[in-house]
Amino acid sequence: MPVGALAVLAQRALDPGVHSALNPAGRQAQIVDQLWDAMYLVSVVVFVLVVAALLWAALRRRPPTEVADSPSRERSLRTS
Repeated sequence: MPVGALAVLAQRALDPGVHSALNPAGRQAQIVDQLWDAMYLVSVVVFVLVVAALLWAALRRRPPTEVADSPSRERSLRTS
């Protein structure tokens, strides 16, 4: 195969032409694109809330009067 033909094939492989995942052309593709945007936004919000909750739990300080292993804070084991 000549080098020119390989160059044309390589260019065609790299050029998406009319098909592009970043530029939906049809109506159904636009609906799927909008759904993806909504799902991405919701997942970012959930991620930020979870990270904030983890940081709050890890970095909060106990009051100096609260004992970590106080028996009054422990539940007793009950059997039925």
